[in-house]
Amino acid sequence: MQHPATAIFSASKHDPSGAAAIEWKQYSGPGTVSFSNSRALATAVSFSAPGLYTLLFSATDGTHGVAYDAVVVAVTVGVSVAREGCDMIVSSQSALAQRYRVEQSVELGPGLWTLLSDQLPGMAEQSP
Repeated sequence: MQHPATAIFSASKHDPSGAAAIEWKQYSGPGTVSFSNSRALATAVSFSAPGLYTLLFSATDGTHGVAYDAVVVAVTVGVSVAREGCDMIVSSQSALAQRYRVEQSVELGPGLWTLLSDQLPGMAEQSP
């Protein structure tokens, strides 16, 4: 999913007694994860930063062992690429991103690019 965004995560449980307590929680990731209701089967989830996150879902009825399941979520930053002469301008709509001027690298080989300059969005472009 692309940052910033909110997604709905849902789980299911088999609980004949109907008494199982459930919980969503963050196990790992570079930022913080917010759940609209961490004790609901379906919950809205938002991520504070791009990166790889692991979320845990658990259920327990107080009698048997706790059942866990995990989901790994990749949160990315969407980018746009535009040609400007022989250069490419790579920019992002995210408030976390910068705008970069790159050129194709002869030394590194085909398909690889070298960073020429970077600046905050809205600043005048810099020449190499």
